[in-house]
Amino acid sequence: MKQLGQHPPPYHVIAHLSDPHLLAGGQMQYGAVDTEAGLRLALERLAAVDPPPQALAFTGDLADKAEPAAYARLREIVEPAAAAMGAEVVWVMGNHPAAPAADVARSRADRAARPGPPRGILAGHLHFSTYSLFAGIPISVASGGCYTSDPAPIDRFVSGVSSGQAFTMVHAYADRLVHTIVPLDRGTEVNGLGLDIKEAIEGLSVAEARELASSKTSAFNARHEDHDRPA
Repeated sequence: MKQLGQHPPPYHVIAHLSDPHLLAGGQMQYGAVDTEAGLRLALERLAAVDPPPQALAFTGDLADKAEPAAYARLREIVEPAAAAMGAEVVWVMGNHPAAPAADVARSRADRAARPGPPRGILAGHLHFSTYSLFAGIPISVASGGCYTSDPAPIDRFVSGVSSGQAFTMVHAYADRLVHTIVPLDRGTEVNGLGLDIKEAIEGLSVAEARELASSKTSAFNARHEDHDRPA
């Protein structure tokens, strides 16, 4: 598709998924959360991302109780989906497993291409999306895939809720990393553009394509304003 922004396509794309907390044997986490269903939903949403990721980085707690069967199930679900995308899987174990590891992940391809001062740290465990610095290195923490921590609980010190689950897309450019949160819940569409705009803009200049796609008064948007909304 024609480049409309200031950046060329990213040279690496990484999907950052965190804290699936998978359980064996169809168990429900806290009697309420279907962790396998959450993982499958994340992978379904990820399959629609364009461009597709070159790596899936899993941080936080991969399995809730360190059950061998849960790890086997995790691989059964994730690895075929990653292969279909042409993506490598990077597993980073959390504190629930029996042999915890540092909760930091970078794609192997990025390490090979840019060895040395890291460009960013991917982390989990907090169960909500947040950002900071560690020793001057930007840190991106991804939301939980099973449940999330409410950052503004009412009359509770800590509150885990089945809402706001998401993963983060990491796009690597020559001078920066761009992090985009992708909610698992698609939400209700209130406006949009159909796929036919991809054909419409290919033969136009960048300035003309921007006008066609973004201006409220363009012929394309005037034609699609009312007709592209789902019933």
